[in-house]
Amino acid sequence: MEVNEHKRKIANLCRFCGKTTKLKSAKAKGNFKNEFATGYGIVIEEDNDFIHPPCVCLSCVRHFYRLRDSASRGELTSSLSNTPCSWKPHTEESSCICNKKKGDQV
Repeated sequence: MEVNEHKRKIANLCRFCGKTTKLKSAKAKGNFKNEFATGYGIVIEEDNDFIHPPCVCLSCVRHFYRLRDSASRGELTSSLSNTPCSWKPHTEESSCICNKKKGDQV
């Protein structure tokens, strides 16, 4: 798979959950760098543009806003019931989230 095609495929996936996003409602992952870091130990600045999607879906945006709100009240509940998707380098032949077809399980 060509690099540009791969970036196009991951462009509409959620950085956190891996599900397809609606681009109009998706937010840039950088808007939630503190929540990624404090809640899940993920440093967004270290993301690789060829591996990690650039945005977060509406469902995960809501999750991060709840996380942010609880942290601002001093409750710091990471709500680890939401587990982030694991993004790893892969070959074209390997089973990867960016090769999933609509309706496949993530």
